[in-house]
Amino acid sequence: MKIKSILLSLLLGLGAGKAAAQKITVSPIPQNIEWGAKAFDGTATYKFTGSEEADADAVAALTAFRAPQTGSADVEIIIGERGDAAVAAYESEIPAKAEGYYLKVEPGKVVIAGNDANGTFYGVQTFLQVAAQPEVMQVTVKDWPDMLERGVVEGFYGNNWSQTDRIRQFQFYGRNKMNVYIYGPKDDPYHRYRWRENYPTAEANKMKELVAEAHKNKVNFVWAVHPGIDIKWNKTDSLNVIKKLEFMYGLGVRAFAVFFDDITGEGTSGVKQAQLLNYITDEFVRKHEGVQPLILCPTDYNRAWAGDTYLNALRDNMHEEVRIMWTGNSVVDFINKSDLEWVNPRIGRKAYIWLNYPVTDYCGRHLLLQRFVGTRHQIPHAHPRRGFPRVLRAQR
Repeated sequence: MKIKSILLSLLLGLGAGKAAAQKITVSPIPQNIEWGAKAFDGTATYKFTGSEEADADAVAALTAFRAPQTGSADVEIIIGERGDAAVAAYESEIPAKAEGYYLKVEPGKVVIAGNDANGTFYGVQTFLQVAAQPEVMQVTVKDWPDMLERGVVEGFYGNNWSQTDRIRQFQFYGRNKMNVYIYGPKDDPYHRYRWRENYPTAEANKMKELVAEAHKNKVNFVWAVHPGIDIKWNKTDSLNVIKKLEFMYGLGVRAFAVFFDDITGEGTSGVKQAQLLNYITDEFVRKHEGVQPLILCPTDYNRAWAGDTYLNALRDNMHEEVRIMWTGNSVVDFINKSDLEWVNPRIGRKAYIWLNYPVTDYCGRHLLLQRFVGTRHQIPHAHPRRGFPRVLRAQR
């Protein structure tokens, strides 16, 4: 009897382990997730309901995973956004949050319902993680992001990412629900040293491709110009900035940043920077449909460098809609609530967090492999006037 009990316990344990193995860790971790038993096999066939109205990028991602059947199928996938007929019966379940979604997987049926187009796309991404397993488990997910903007800025010194690198980055961002990328590599001459000049045709076509690929993955492509190294505070250069942005607008860009980091001399004036950003806002942003508020990377982008005179000049002279980047108490640092309580009143708005931790271009001969954790860390020996690849966080 004792032996039989041991064998039974082992068998039950093995069965439980097999089921538990299908309960994956969804990335990023959803707000609410409830697992059930097995729903269907990972080899199941699908048919779609609502795909004609649903977000095209979400449907394309779903189709790339498994093309729908024209006839009978093992599983029906009901997909759509709030207001679409296909998901009308589930609207009460959809989180009323920007980019929120409701996902339910059960035997024979999957519901993916977004609060908006991005939400539907993110619901698909979560489903694809679940459906990639040999046995697809029943699961109910209600999810939405805590941060309005989540992404990466390519703003470092050294070799730029290749076209393939960037496209793969956008695909990774889409899968992991990151929604913004800022293009500002310091060694792109048309971003910085030759900022007044347009990209040559071949380079412009590559940029156009990048913008389209980013948007397919629900990534907001922000193009940054870096005029501070030799800008003249006159009408000619103000127009030069706008002409450059107009050119990038023609390539499909609808979000822009202006960088004044890592400079000295005439370009560092907070008042003049504020006046230029106001001029761009009035004469370009507000005159083009769909263009988002500007983002400014200030010269003094951390507390170790910044004084009230510079920050208050931005606060008192610049349109409130312009977002201002901030890296915390130093160049390379984590950011705590107290850091924001210091800077936000000084800039008259919530800081646009350019999380400069961890970074690598000041120690290019080393691989930084330590796990990223949400506590304050100091990285020694950061070069005092260098730009780094950074993680973006926009506060609500």
